[in-house]
Amino acid sequence: MSLEDLQCELQNLVADASYDKAFQRLKEIVGRKDNNELYRDIIAVQARYSEAKRASNLNLIDLKEISQHFSHVAYALLWLIGRISIDELSDLYLSEAKLHRAIPTVHSLTCNRSRQKSAFDEYHLFEPGPAEKFHFFYLYGDTRQGHESLFKRFAHDLNGLVNSRWRQGATPSNREPLFKLCKPEFSESPRMFEMYVLRDLFTCFFEPVNELQINTGSRLIDLLESPEIKSLGPNGQVFILLTIDDFNWRKEVTPLTVKRLFEGFYKCQLPPSAPRFFFFFGLKYSKTNTDVKGEVRTAIDTAEYGKPLAELGPLTILEIGEWFSRYEVLCGGKEALEMATQLFGTQNASYDMADVEIKLLEIIEKHNKRLLI
Repeated sequence: MSLEDLQCELQNLVADASYDKAFQRLKEIVGRKDNNELYRDIIAVQARYSEAKRASNLNLIDLKEISQHFSHVAYALLWLIGRISIDELSDLYLSEAKLHRAIPTVHSLTCNRSRQKSAFDEYHLFEPGPAEKFHFFYLYGDTRQGHESLFKRFAHDLNGLVNSRWRQGATPSNREPLFKLCKPEFSESPRMFEMYVLRDLFTCFFEPVNELQINTGSRLIDLLESPEIKSLGPNGQVFILLTIDDFNWRKEVTPLTVKRLFEGFYKCQLPPSAPRFFFFFGLKYSKTNTDVKGEVRTAIDTAEYGKPLAELGPLTILEIGEWFSRYEVLCGGKEALEMATQLFGTQNASYDMADVEIKLLEIIEKHNKRLLI
């Protein structure tokens, strides 16, 4: 039984006006521990309820007053029930709760992508090194392969939010990276497309932005005036995903725009007080658009700037099984591959990351809801 189920049981007792039973169950569920404020409040409310019952039994108050007293008790009980958390559980229930661990939902993003993650980690740790303030990567693949979720996984991982410490009941880090998502208006002119990219980018950090503030002389260092960025300090990170898809990709325009950005906007020295910037150029194409797929591959292969990560493709059932092998608590006693096959089908199929992540998130949330008791 989950904490939510326990609260529902208690709420039903209140709805049935079974106040004596509600107080009895509340005291069983909530621990009588030192400095347990909730338990003390339960006793105080129960005392007022008992006094109201005594007065009613002795005909010391009329029916209207009785109704008012019991109405107040009902509201007080609902307030107490809403305050129950794992910290207030009695030893009987707490011992059960300690056998279980919640899995942070960000772990739904950790299925495979080992090639991309290894390349990302190796690059920012060893090639320019962690002291480097600016990093630029290419993410590319069809629209169903989770560009945005991988982008967020990288950020959460750098901030210590994706690790195995949940198994020890550790509280996740509260360090949240700064995410910005951009999808600029398209232009056939490389110069104007660059302007639209910069406008979209500056709008993420400043409000309002007018056309006169943005020009090809704008530099990355200008973003440091943003209040959001100022608050991060030198240990902060800014993750920016610039998405280009079938609708705003042109082989004559997009690669040239990226080159112009590198030789203009990105070409500046950031001070030691600046956070680190991680720019991702997310290139998407529909599964059937083989022309754009080929053009994107050629553009990345011949790019002068930026770090390409391996193309994002569908997952195999073995790769999904590997994920379950790291989260055996979700398998219900089944083997990891058996669990993956039960949920996703045969071992011969392939699965888009967008579909896989939805199911993994559902499984984690279902697990977390039934954890406490």
